[in-house]
Amino acid sequence: MRPTTHEFDTELLHGGEVAALGAVVYRGRTVLQPGPDRFAPLRRWAQGVADEVGGPVTWRASADGATVAEGTVHPA
Repeated sequence: MRPTTHEFDTELLHGGEVAALGAVVYRGRTVLQPGPDRFAPLRRWAQGVADEVGGPVTWRASADGATVAEGTVHPA
């Protein structure tokens, strides 16, 4: 995948570590569409993981080594 202005390094963290459920590790590069809800997919993924692990999960999007956006969600 070619780097674009819509592509970010992303990760979900639980307990200070990259979250992993089974064989799925929540770290990689993600293309996110521009707009006011750009980071909504990360929030949804984090919410699902938080509900599964029963604790808070932080989502983070970075570009060029700098954090662009991040947030923490808690289990429902």
